[in-house]
Amino acid sequence: MIQAAVDLAGGAKESPPPELRLYWMCQRYGALPDTGAMLDQDAGLIGRMTTLGNVYDTAQRVRGLTGENIHQMRPDDGRLLAWLEEMGIRT
Repeated sequence: MIQAAVDLAGGAKESPPPELRLYWMCQRYGALPDTGAMLDQDAGLIGRMTTLGNVYDTAQRVRGLTGENIHQMRPDDGRLLAWLEEMGIRT
């Protein structure tokens, strides 16, 4: 799933993982995936959505940085990219 999020950020035409689609919908509508407040949500689902959303957003943002612009990368971007590298995820 994580590799799919990175690939999509790079322009791959495959279908996004369900958790990433749900992340986008929740962002768009400012809503949680299930009925109720935050503590009523499935913690595993929220965690997967957040991870895939962060990976996608970071990979998409960093891919656009070239030359001198690479210095505009956020510290968190570098940490996330290092984590992906440790996991063997191709960025």
